[in-house]
Amino acid sequence: MRENAGRLQSHYDTRATILDILKYQPSSNFTDRSTLQIPGEKGNSYLRHQPSTPRNCETLPIPEQYCICQSNTTSMLKDKKLIERLSKSLIDYVHGKLDGWNLTSLCHKFEVEKVTVLDLHISKSTSKSTYDISVKTKHAAHFETLITEDKKTKNLEFGGITRLDKYKDTADCSKPIRFTPLCYCRK
Repeated sequence: MRENAGRLQSHYDTRATILDILKYQPSSNFTDRSTLQIPGEKGNSYLRHQPSTPRNCETLPIPEQYCICQSNTTSMLKDKKLIERLSKSLIDYVHGKLDGWNLTSLCHKFEVEKVTVLDLHISKSTSKSTYDISVKTKHAAHFETLITEDKKTKNLEFGGITRLDKYKDTADCSKPIRFTPLCYCRK
């Protein structure tokens, strides 16, 4: 455990440790320290030697928005086509969420006013690109999220969306159904 304490660990490793304690270690009286890959598990037990691969956000199944590692980024604010495509996709995603929660009759439709941040996270991964994007809308909502794009299929995955502006009571109309700061109430 001392060896592993200085390395990045995740909740997957905690789960693997619990499984190791319950299923695998009792047969060796808790003396087995060899690396064990538990079938179907993403983590490695704290009680054993972990694989020698680097333990960072690129190699562990940690969503970028929760990773404590600092990754290098490059601003993409000069790429107008990318800005338009990703900002429109984000707003469409927000509208899809509101539709799914049956809130479209209560909430304004958003239009992009300005993209304030569009950073590409530099990664060794050749199959995916991750962007940090921040979008201001014409209804004074300001959204931020991470978007991961599969380079082959161009499919987009959205991280948790944070509303950065002080929205105060602008989302209160969604309380009776499902409160969400993604709503900007029609008054």
